[in-house]
Formats: sequence, structure tokens, C-alpha cells
Amino acid sequence: MPILHGASGSPFVRKIQVILAEKSIQYEQVSVFPMGVSDEYKRKSPLGKIPCYEDGDFVLPDSSCILAYLERTQPRPPLYPEDAQQFGRALFYEEYSDSKLTETLAPIFFQRFVQPRIFKKEADEKLCREKLEASGTLFDYLEGADFKNGAVTFNSAYGGDNNHGQVWRYTPSSGKLRLLYEVANRDVLDTPDNVAVSPRGGVLLCEDGYPRNFLRGLSADGQVFDFAENLVDGDSEWSGPAYTPDGTWLVVTIQRPGITVAITGPWGSGLL
Repeated sequence: MPILHGASGSPFVRKIQVILAEKSIQYEQVSVFPMGVSDEYKRKSPLGKIPCYEDGDFVLPDSSCILAYLERTQPRPPLYPEDAQQFGRALFYEEYSDSKLTETLAPIFFQRFVQPRIFKKEADEKLCREKLEASGTLFDYLEGADFKNGAVTFNSAYGGDNNHGQVWRYTPSSGKLRLLYEVANRDVLDTPDNVAVSPRGGVLLCEDGYPRNFLRGLSADGQVFDFAENLVDGDSEWSGPAYTPDGTWLVVTIQRPGITVAITGPWGSGLL
């Protein structure tokens, strides 16, 4: 059985854990903390870093190298796109996450997680603030996402200046990230959670708020409107919205008591 060396707190180790799960590969994990590693481990991973993957007599360090190896040894399901341009873009995103993103966020993780839990020391919040301010766009509690028309629309449920939520759209082909809506008034939109883009281009938002929860629509010009209210259990969220392939039905769930409803109508006369 293959062996994965590393600590689950490492994003690089978790990356390989996800890959192994996606490919249904059974493995054993040996805990290795990336500080003061043994000489024996350095013979497996010369830089002393985690993760390291052991497959019989073959030993390979570095998460990106391990992913490339697993794509060759177990190509189904593929985790990289087949299209050459999309494959190249995926490699860039992987490299960006492994380098610049980690360079920015790893010190925050170390200060706020490792310092108090492992070394029993207080976090350096000044350093954390400096890193966060230099990190660019921040998302708070990412929730639902829907990929339609070449773009992914997603919600940051607690994002924004007042932490009431944001709706974003990212277009991979252009690298453009656009803020579609930021909640200023919770009576208009309260904690956007799951999301679906209709075949007509409208954005349907599921609320996870209190004490009432609506399905809200978001128009192309940034206007929020009511679509439906949960009267079954008002403080239970809507979830899992999806349109049928022909676009004639919207299927969505009320989380408690756990019922699914199907909605249809003259969609062409509205914004959804």
C-alpha cells in the first residue's frame, strides 16, 4: 500500500489527500512534522519538506511532482484539463497557490494556529494584519458556486465590509474577477449561500440568514429582487439549486425538514 508522509495541517499534504480520494487510491499516512525532520526522512525528501509519497520502492517528494506521477499511474479520473491552454492555466494556478499564495498566508496560519496550539505562544497579530493587507482580495466563508457561460459565480457568505456577504464572478479565460454584489442591507439580501445561474443568465441566490430566508434573484445591473420565501421553516436555509438541462424547471431544497421542491413557470418573462 502506498505511504503518504506528512502532517494533515499542511495544505500541500491535504492537496495530495484530496487527489488520492478523487482517484480512490487507498494509502497509509505516516505523520511527519516539517520541523527538525530525521536524517532518515531526508533520505526520502532531501529538502526535508512534506509531503513525500512512497509507492513500493519508488519515493517522490513535492506535492506537484506527486500529482504529476499519480496522473500517469492512475489517469482516471483526470484532474488536469485535456485542452492545452486550460492545462497550462491549471499549472499556473497550482504554482501560484504553491508559491505566492502560500508565501502570503502561511505566516498567518503559523501565527494563529501553530503558535498557540503547538508552541503555546500568542499570535503576532501585527504581522497577520500586514500579511492580510498585502494579500489582495479576501473571501470570508466561501459557499456555493456555479460554472456557466465560461465563468464561475460564487458567494462569500460573510464577505464585505460589514460581513453580510458578497457575490463574485470569475472568468478564467480573461483572468477577470468581478464583484457582482455586496450586501449592505440584510433586509434586501441576507447571507448569500448556494447559487445557481439560470440558462437565461440570471443569478439565483439562496439565503442562509435569520429569522427569514428567501430565494433572491440578482439582475445583470446589480439589483436584488425577491423570488420565493421559505414558509415551511422560516429560519432554515435554501440549498442545492439547479436548473434542469432544458431550463424549464428549477429544483431546490429546504434544508430543514429536508424537502425538495421543483418550480416552473414563464421564465422568459422574468429575470431568471
